[in-house]
Amino acid sequence: MACPFFYPIVRHDAELWPFRRRLPLGDGYNGQCMAPGSEGSQPDDAALRECCNLGYSCCPRLPEQRESDAVHFSVASDRDGVISLHWVMVKDHAAAAFGRLHFERAPFTWRELHPNPAVQRMAHCYLESYLSKRGELRDSGASQ
Repeated sequence: MACPFFYPIVRHDAELWPFRRRLPLGDGYNGQCMAPGSEGSQPDDAALRECCNLGYSCCPRLPEQRESDAVHFSVASDRDGVISLHWVMVKDHAAAAFGRLHFERAPFTWRELHPNPAVQRMAHCYLESYLSKRGELRDSGASQ
């Protein structure tokens, strides 16, 4: 469950989490806040550790009125050259929206993009973590 306003950019090099492979995106990331009024701001390590990478936080940047509190991802299937990811936007611990994104191994690109760029980037980071754990990670600048 990552914060729905977090835009992960790169893997965070510091060991801020005891079990980083168990994090919602499959690893810890450095990135930007996309909450209204904070767009593009760089959260500090404490916020990245406790809020951005985890969601459901008491972050002061979160708008009081929001559609979701966190975003979940999971691999729905990985066959015939296509990886399908489920995404779920969660509000008050219940599903608020959900769907699937499909990634084609060749030509190493997404079939469609999520309309929210932050959620799409999170999906890509989750996919990179999934591929890395399987020893299949390619260029991290792949199409998003």
